[in-house]
Amino acid sequence: MTRKEFLLVGLTGGLSGGIASGQKGPGQPLDPNSPAAGARLAAILASDPLLRAISEEMIRAKSMRALGQEPYYIEVALDDAEVFNVSAVLGAALAPSRSRLRPVRALIRVGSPQFDNTNSIYSDYHSGSRFDSGALALDNDFAVLRHQMWLTLDRAYKTASEALGRKAAAVRGVTSSENLPDFWPAEGKVLLEDLRPVRIDEDGWKSRVKALSAVYLAYPGITSSAVDYQVSAGTSYLVSTSGVFVRVPDQVAMLTTRASLQAADGTMVYDGACLAALDPAQFPADTELRGAIESVARNVTALAAAPIGESYTGPVLFEGPAAAQLFGEVFGAHLGVMR
Repeated sequence: MTRKEFLLVGLTGGLSGGIASGQKGPGQPLDPNSPAAGARLAAILASDPLLRAISEEMIRAKSMRALGQEPYYIEVALDDAEVFNVSAVLGAALAPSRSRLRPVRALIRVGSPQFDNTNSIYSDYHSGSRFDSGALALDNDFAVLRHQMWLTLDRAYKTASEALGRKAAAVRGVTSSENLPDFWPAEGKVLLEDLRPVRIDEDGWKSRVKALSAVYLAYPGITSSAVDYQVSAGTSYLVSTSGVFVRVPDQVAMLTTRASLQAADGTMVYDGACLAALDPAQFPADTELRGAIESVARNVTALAAAPIGESYTGPVLFEGPAAAQLFGEVFGAHLGVMR
C-alpha cells in the first residue's frame, strides 16, 4: 500500500462516494477503487499541503486516548481565502485593504452516536489553556501546517472530553421519555475540484465604488453616507472521518451602501441596501447599482420628511427577508434538541 492509499483508507475507513475530476464544476463522480480515482487523489495529496496536513493529523487524532475517551467522529473545515475591501464617500475612495485568511474549525465527537459531547450547554467550552490560534499559516510549509493542525485537534479533543463529562453529570438525574441520538451518520461524499487562481480587479472596483458613492452628492441633506465593496475568493475544504472529502472553489462579492439624515425634530433616520453575488464576474451592472443607491438616498430623505406616526399596539406584517430573520431569531434557537 502506498502512502497516499494509507492516508485515504486510514482517514475514512473506505469511501462510498466518488472523486470529482471536473475543471470548472463538480464533474462526474468516479469509483473510489478505480485507478483513475486513486491517481487523482494521489496527485492532489502530493500537490496540496493543506489537504495533506489535515488528512495526516486526522489519522493521528483518531488514536487519541489520553483522557480515556476515543474519538468516533472528527471533522475539519478550512477556508483559504483572499479578501479585498474598498470604501468610498462622496466620490472619494478610502484606503483599500487586502488580506489573506486561513481560518480552521475542528469538531471531535467522543462517546457514541447515541450520546456524545454535543447538543448540550457549553459543549464548546474549554477550561484549559489554548495554544492554537484558530488559523493556519499562510506559507505552505508542511511541517508548520501539521503542527498547527495538531494543536487545533488537541484542543478539540480536550474540549470534547470535558463536555462529555459535564453533560453526563447534568443528565444523570433527569428522566427523558424520548432519547434522540446526538449524531446520525450519513453517506460519505467526495468532491475534489481543481484549485483556481484568485483574480480580483482592485483598480476596476476602486473606480466603480468612487463613482457610485458620488450619487449622494445630489442629495446634500444627507449627513452621512458610504459605499463599500468586499470580495472573498479562495478554496473551501471539508474533511471528516465519515468519508467526506471536499475541496471546492468558494467566492462571494458584496456591495453595501448606507445613508443617514437628521430629521427636523433631531431624530436620526437610516437606510441601506446590500447586493451580493456568488461570482464577482456576474455582479450587477453599474446601472442597477446606481439605482439601488438612489433608492436609498430617496428613501432616507422621505423618512426624514415624514410625519411622526401614531402609537400602535397590534399585529405587524414583515416582508420576506425580515420574516425569515425574525423566525430564525425567535423560534430557530428553540427548535434544536438541547440537553
